[in-house]
Amino acid sequence: MTRILLDRSTNQLLPYPRQDNEPVAGLDRDAAYVVEVIREPEPEEYDPTTHYLQPLEPVVSITDPDGDDCNGTATYGWELVAITEPEPVPDWGRFKRIALGSDTLKSIAIAAYPTEPIAAGALSASLYEAEKGNIADFAGAWKLVCVAANVTPEVVTGFVGVAQACSLPADFVSALSPE
Repeated sequence: MTRILLDRSTNQLLPYPRQDNEPVAGLDRDAAYVVEVIREPEPEEYDPTTHYLQPLEPVVSITDPDGDDCNGTATYGWELVAITEPEPVPDWGRFKRIALGSDTLKSIAIAAYPTEPIAAGALSASLYEAEKGNIADFAGAWKLVCVAANVTPEVVTGFVGVAQACSLPADFVSALSPE
């Protein structure tokens, strides 16, 4: 049996002052409880490729606050936690290389320029702003350019597919479908 102390004023667990776990002579019972440490065994059946064991904070139970020897327990348990796939990192650089190097995007901007010159000119700059989280400017310019250039749903679907393949944020991907 291993023992520790529970400071009554702070509720912090403290090391037991003796190595042999025998009662401590002169221990101020108004300052600390003596609690026995209980360590639950690790669960035997779990798949370490899908879960990991997380140690839990001890659950302290004072069963005999006036006891002369041991006042309660501190039980250390485990939590089985599912391993989750990390969120994919958005690859804005790849998307910009594909989009800005695309003859399709250049054709769209050229076709839109006569009726929407500001939106067509702002398209590439607003794409850089979208990377910083300012998607509204890109969405506005993209919608105006798509309408002015009469962009087909197939072209929009192509840009959406590239954005999804580059793991771009959902709000940006939805901004590519100006409906």
